[in-house]
Amino acid sequence: MAASSNPPSDTPSGPIIDIIRHGQSLHSVEQAGTKLHDPGLTQAGIQDCKTLGEKYPFADKVTDIFCSPLRRAIESAIYTFRPIVKDNLELVLLPELQEINDTPSSTGSPNEEIQKWCREFGVGDNVDMSQLDENWQEKGPDSLYCPHPKEVERRALDVREWLRDAAKDEYEKGNHDAHIVVVTHGEFAHWLTGDFAGVSYYRNSGWACTELRSYRFEDLESERHGNAPLKETQESRDARRAGDAGTNKRENELIKRVATIRVQEYNREMHRRIQRKEDQKTNQQEARRGEWVDELQVDPDEDEVDGYTSSLREEPMYMEIVQNPRPRKRPRI
Repeated sequence: MAASSNPPSDTPSGPIIDIIRHGQSLHSVEQAGTKLHDPGLTQAGIQDCKTLGEKYPFADKVTDIFCSPLRRAIESAIYTFRPIVKDNLELVLLPELQEINDTPSSTGSPNEEIQKWCREFGVGDNVDMSQLDENWQEKGPDSLYCPHPKEVERRALDVREWLRDAAKDEYEKGNHDAHIVVVTHGEFAHWLTGDFAGVSYYRNSGWACTELRSYRFEDLESERHGNAPLKETQESRDARRAGDAGTNKRENELIKRVATIRVQEYNREMHRRIQRKEDQKTNQQEARRGEWVDELQVDPDEDEVDGYTSSLREEPMYMEIVQNPRPRKRPRI
């Protein structure tokens, strides 16, 4: 019988997945905060990314770079891996990697703007945007990227399956020590890895800016593990002084509940904003109706309108306007 091309399933092995949180972003230091739309990096964030790139020891082993299409993530990937991206490797933008909440700071920009940024960075030809449709920035109730626990869980699984396929491809090519890079966001990184340590009611992420953690898949065979679980390497845990045991399964489940509550609150706030906008729109429409009816200067008990004799009261359109006013072109009387 021919030997399997996959690594043994008893211990995680095969290509390493290096997951990185983006650098410090403008919305985390400026007064406008999350009201800033799709902000880029601060100068400190840029420098941190450059430093990470200089210290990253596996540049020659990177086979893929997958990145959130939000600006702070794209800039982080470019400043960290510019030589790799500029010379011979595509930066693949995956909408599933974007942050969870739907505030302006975590809402993406049009594809045309992204192309413009990448050209300005000199890597426009090496950025793959084929996974971005025209509406990937939408995070409404019917969107695939809605801030709802089930949707977040679904897209985290989609990313893991995508990464597992990439890792399996490299393993079958003989690149057993390949490194696959993922640039994403602090809160989504917990759902992607399944490790929720560091999350609390007051803190959305245990990942620091530009923090890198390395993982392997427990098994590259999709038939054995449908949820494509990742396991952090011991070297990665040692580098961040996380200890040998880490958070046990029960503790992790309890912390995940907290993370779930946070996402549910994002969802409720989204619906509250939608309702406020609808109420505001309704109030504006009612105000316009009232102003328009007042402009008519019509007294139902009189036939004189602006000096002209009219049987306006008997006109069906007039009765409709008085009884149920709504915006329409003002009649010429």
